Amino acid sequence: MFLKIIERLFFLYYLLLLCNYADAYDLSGVNTTFNFGTIAAPFPTLTLTDSNVCVGYTVVVEPSTYFVKATSSSSSSTAFQLTNTTNNTYKLNYSVSWAGSSGGSPTFISLSSGQNSSTNFNAQLLGVLTCSLLPANATLQLSLLSANQMLAKAGSYTDTLTILIVAS
Repeated sequence: MFLKIIERLFFLYYLLLLCNYADAYDLSGVNTTFNFGTIAAPFPTLTLTDSNVCVGYTVVVEPSTYFVKATSSSSSSTAFQLTNTTNNTYKLNYSVSWAGSSGGSPTFISLSSGQNSSTNFNAQLLGVLTCSLLPANATLQLSLLSANQMLAKAGSYTDTLTILIVAS
C-alpha cells in the first residue's frame, strides 16, 4: 500500500514537472503581411500598427507573463532591416515595438532584433479560448523613419519578422 502511494506521488510530481516546462503560449491575430507602401518625398515617418494581437497561455502552471523576442531575417545585428530584393547590399532600418495592451493609447516598448523585450507582459489564461472571446491584449507597431527612407535606393524591400513569445 505504501509503495503504491509513493508510486502515485512520484507520477504526480513527474507530471507536474513536465507541465512546468511545457511553456505553450498562443499568439493570434497578428497581421502576416505589412506593407509600408511607396516611399516618396516629403518622406513622412511611416507607421503600421496591429492592435488585434492576442497572447494567451494554455497550461495553468505556466507563468502568466511573457517576454517578446522579435527577430529580423535581414539583419545580423540587433537592428531590424528591410533588404532590397534586387541588390541585398541595400538595407533600410525600421523599428519594432510591442505593447501589452490593445486599443486606447498603449505604451510601446522598443524591441531589438533577437533580444527579449526589456519588459514582460500579461498573457490571457486559456489562450485560444479567451483570445476568441475577449478583446485583444497586445499591439505590434512597425515604423520606418523618414531619415531612413531618404537613404533608400530604388526597388522593393522585404524582411521576415519572427515573433517568439518567451516565458518570464
